[in-house]
Amino acid sequence: MVFQEHANENQEYIPKDANFVVRIDGRKLLNTSASSIILHEDEEIINLIERLLQDEMEGESSLKGSGIAINSDIIIFSQSKNTHDLVGVLLNLTLPKTFKKNDHNLVGVLFNLNRPKTFEKNAPLLFGDNRAIAVNGNVGLVYFEINKGEDNRLSVKALKNKANKILSKKSTFDLSVFETSGDNIMAQSWSKKGLVRKVKMPHDASLSFIITDTELIIDGELAYNLISKSEISKDIKPHGMHLSIDQVSGIVNDSLASLFKNLNIPEGKISGLSVNYHELELIADPVLFPVPKFDALVTFEGNFNIELAIDDLLSKEDSKRINESCISYSGLKFYYEQVDNKTVYIGTSKNVSYIKHDNKTSFRMYGDPACFAKIEGSGMMKSLVEMMPYFTSSREFLGKIETLDISIGTPKNRISKVHASIKFNKGKYPLNSILMFMIESN
Repeated sequence: MVFQEHANENQEYIPKDANFVVRIDGRKLLNTSASSIILHEDEEIINLIERLLQDEMEGESSLKGSGIAINSDIIIFSQSKNTHDLVGVLLNLTLPKTFKKNDHNLVGVLFNLNRPKTFEKNAPLLFGDNRAIAVNGNVGLVYFEINKGEDNRLSVKALKNKANKILSKKSTFDLSVFETSGDNIMAQSWSKKGLVRKVKMPHDASLSFIITDTELIIDGELAYNLISKSEISKDIKPHGMHLSIDQVSGIVNDSLASLFKNLNIPEGKISGLSVNYHELELIADPVLFPVPKFDALVTFEGNFNIELAIDDLLSKEDSKRINESCISYSGLKFYYEQVDNKTVYIGTSKNVSYIKHDNKTSFRMYGDPACFAKIEGSGMMKSLVEMMPYFTSSREFLGKIETLDISIGTPKNRISKVHASIKFNKGKYPLNSILMFMIESN
């Protein structure tokens, strides 16, 4: 059943006005998953799946089946007048200034079905009562709305009418955007011009998701309406988990302003950032306070005096000066330096080095992601955090990754090349590790 391909009838119902579409190749995903688990004889995950299936069989409320042909394509699409609002929601960001009361961010998931009646019966249990369910022959649709308050949200009945209309006739969506010859491509995404910003882009953006025995890879292009900041000349020398960015948007600036709010940084003034993240330290005395240990090189659009910011910080009770280049904040030492009139350093490392900024890359994140789950400190709170199932499963998963590398090239005609790679340690297989994490964290 796993290796036999099922017909992909759902592709014929992608709405023509969809502006963001993801196609997941269920057959390739299952084929690779089964091969990864069986051929590599991963006993740990086989035992885990057996135990999970046994618990499901014995459960009183277990579903007898979904009716979904999982060995075929799954299509996820969105319809929205303000697609950049939808992207903000998907990235866990909010863009309230551009959202209008009568706009609706609608998302649909198209399935191929092998038992339509079973799907129609069990889908509300699987996806929730606030989702509309529609069926036409061997195609099923789950349709819902995101980023809406209860007062402005469409009713389930209204969503149901829209879902039935989508499945009432085949669409004219151009399926050629998903044509590819790649053997290992498990999923592809496509978006209309100007998905992230309200501007015209030269062509649509697309990404391919590739899985091999050792890596997860993302390749493609992204519509990116930002201009590289030529005044950024240096980055901090990478160590731990490194981030370098010279395309600081308003959303990122807001986040950074919140992070550095005690440094009195002017809103919207950061143009570049280079950061090494090391770990999280839990300081218990006098009160519990989580402090990220990092080194940051920050470049501003205009002149910025770090001494004035430090003086403002020292006016607070939990801060004190150690020497001319070091302060203590909530019990943790921070070092700082005025690198030039626009660039400052602040971090937990006393001695740092700088390297020349790569003008061909506007965003780069790479290093060992295990540091995201590294916690220093002592006391009961640290022990409690480390006992949490989600934290332990996350730490185990991140520990299986050798390197994470994500890069977005400097835009040319508002289009950037995108490449991301997650390379796993020897003997650790991507799909097995992801499946283990999903099961254990639940």
